[in-house]
Amino acid sequence: MKTRQRAVPLEIDRIAIRIRNSGMQAVGRAPMIYATRHILLTSLDALGHPLGQLTVYYCSEWRIQQLNRDFLGNDAPTDVLSFPSGETPYLGDIAISLRYTERRAREEGRPFEGDVALLLVHGLLHLLGHDHDTAARKKKMWKQQDALLAPFGEHPMPPIPMVPKKR
Repeated sequence: MKTRQRAVPLEIDRIAIRIRNSGMQAVGRAPMIYATRHILLTSLDALGHPLGQLTVYYCSEWRIQQLNRDFLGNDAPTDVLSFPSGETPYLGDIAISLRYTERRAREEGRPFEGDVALLLVHGLLHLLGHDHDTAARKKKMWKQQDALLAPFGEHPMPPIPMVPKKR
């Protein structure tokens, strides 16, 4: 008896994606997962880490505030957190609050999906040791982000349908 071959290349398994209480509608998950993997795999290859592995966790605003408090001592929500493993091939974890990111993008007049793509690349660069704690390092990191996002054009992510927030 023949076993069925996988339709998806094994390299796609390098990126684990967890979506939990993120506020995203279920209908948007498959395109979001595909776009997340595409952006990260392309960026890893461009950065010379073709075998790098990581986890992306799309979570609630409450959960990212809890992670920020527990691991960094900041009791406030944020858009993205990175937790480098310090090892290879597993680079670490990136947590992104879609609800927080959606609100900030709307307030600042930027496209929400573009901000999510930026946060993926930003988080990846942190996993690889980049930081923006000085003006020179910030300039270098922002330049790298722009270079990694450039191939994706103006719309790096598909529309992300969010569940209307309960009042």
